[in-house]
Amino acid sequence: MNAPVPYAQPSPRRRRSLAIEDNVVSIAELAGVVAPPARPKETGDLRTWRAIEQELGTALPPDYRDFAMTYGSGTFCDPGRLCVSIMNPFSPDYKKHFFSERQTLLLTQGSSRAEDWAYDAFPESPGLFPLGSDDNGCTLLWLTEGQPDGWPIVLQPSRSTYLERVDLSMTTFLARAFSKQLTCCIWSAPEFFSGPRRVKFAQEASEIEYQ
Repeated sequence: MNAPVPYAQPSPRRRRSLAIEDNVVSIAELAGVVAPPARPKETGDLRTWRAIEQELGTALPPDYRDFAMTYGSGTFCDPGRLCVSIMNPFSPDYKKHFFSERQTLLLTQGSSRAEDWAYDAFPESPGLFPLGSDDNGCTLLWLTEGQPDGWPIVLQPSRSTYLERVDLSMTTFLARAFSKQLTCCIWSAPEFFSGPRRVKFAQEASEIEYQ
């Protein structure tokens, strides 16, 4: 893959809210933009999902469950430009990655001034809950505010304490970002998701289109 396309630097504001109406919690919107695999890897059933929630100590957004059951493990690939990975709770490596990302949040929180870092890390409530990342080093999080089906997305650019809140479900946010129906601080470069090749879901590293 070519060198990752840099994101545009955000404004000096510490955080802002990007609110869009008609926040539909549905896997169908994402599946309409990026085809899910015919045979998803590392999926599970409702009983396993409930056990994962119990171990984490929180219910999780229903569209996240639908995502994990529909897509499983893999990477969204914008050919030649960017890869975006969402952590799959059914994966055997999920807990290791989740708690590693949570530790990174705690370290950032501990080394930042209160006025530069708006939120605590999960399990504090509201708290930042690790969700995914891209290969530019940008981070996707949830803010555990209210009921899980209403948790907003929080975006953190690489090597920055800037946070952008997006009041959309995870699947709706990804669908609209990948189809260029919205812009955000981490994927504001016009090259991202601009075609002509569509974003794909790669289950194996060998499926990623590097050029």
